Amino acid sequence: MVEIILKSIDGIMSNKEEILLRNLSVKLFSDSKILEKNGDLIFQRLKLFSNFQFNTFYEFCDYFNVTKNTGFLLVKGNITLDLNGEIIDLNKLNSVFAIPSTFLNKGLIKNISVNKVMTIENETTFNYLNDPRYLYVFSKGHPTKKVINFLKIVKESSDNIKFYHCGDIDWGGFNIYFDLLEKTGINFELYNMDLITLEKFKRFAKPLSDVDKRNLLSLKEKEKVKKNQNIEKTIDFMLKNNLKLEQEAIN
Repeated sequence: MVEIILKSIDGIMSNKEEILLRNLSVKLFSDSKILEKNGDLIFQRLKLFSNFQFNTFYEFCDYFNVTKNTGFLLVKGNITLDLNGEIIDLNKLNSVFAIPSTFLNKGLIKNISVNKVMTIENETTFNYLNDPRYLYVFSKGHPTKKVINFLKIVKESSDNIKFYHCGDIDWGGFNIYFDLLEKTGINFELYNMDLITLEKFKRFAKPLSDVDKRNLLSLKEKEKVKKNQNIEKTIDFMLKNNLKLEQEAIN
């Protein structure tokens, strides 16, 4: 079993191109059901020996472009897409749209009529926010390769777009933000993830766990945090007042 767990984790984390979970299972074990059958056990061991902030085995897989079903990216906002010659105006749809990952290429964007793009960690917040000045992208935690590819395509489509990230005010939320910066090379600004927001809504905050405290103290020592005074001050406030805040509380 140890061999299966280690081989599974290595196979998933080494994956480069999008692949279905069962196809990867065949590739690794000549059996399409091994990965799903042992998913919970693999995930439990992963959590013990890593700092990844995933909620499920499938989130872990999706981050490395291993999908249970055909991958989709959820977006909404004033943008027109070209899906193999089929023009889709999302502004007219006025609804969330699921872009199949197979269409995430340079010819995807026909027109974009906003100059602000926001990635959102939480699905509740993604559904709630509806400012016509923004294009919203549901990142679902740590940015998957689908999210990263789409953001790069958007960036290349215009020089005048500003990028924002909205997530939880906790260790995981800040880690996701830094992951976005590193993986996309885009200079994101934080949205509702600052000290002002935390103080305003602290009555809805939750206490920090011992793990939260250790992780925040460790994060605070990193150079990328020391270079960002806003995040550093927010972490200091969180530790001093023993609290963290989920974005759903602001909604």
